[in-house]
Amino acid sequence: MSAPAFTDGIGAPGAIRVVPGERARSFGLPESCTSPVVLNPTYWPRRTRSPVRLAARAHYDMVRVFPFTHDSGKVARLFMNMLLLRGGYPPAIVHSTERQRYYEALRGSSTTMTAIVIESIENNLASVEKLLEGLEAPQGR
Repeated sequence: MSAPAFTDGIGAPGAIRVVPGERARSFGLPESCTSPVVLNPTYWPRRTRSPVRLAARAHYDMVRVFPFTHDSGKVARLFMNMLLLRGGYPPAIVHSTERQRYYEALRGSSTTMTAIVIESIENNLASVEKLLEGLEAPQGR
């Protein structure tokens, strides 16, 4: 595996930025905020034992660093859901109705982000249960 290519933030999509973008600045991050440690998947398993806390913290740290010039949020959510699935949990899908709380959690603490992730998992499971109940209901002719 090759080392990530660090750029000034103006590089090609997928390049890792060194200088934060406007979104990262809105969180009050310092100018040199990218840490290769955050992007190293072997860093995360040592941080916590709970897969949910691990995934929430990985997402929180990755979004706060805002490592890519494009789609850092999408990559962070994919990474979070990969960690959840690997830990035996369903994906956490933050619905548009919860978007403002999600953004506030990113500005707050990782504990708040963990609560959002837990609620998202619970909502996802409730949606699946409702769908399955609808499929199991006897169909009238």
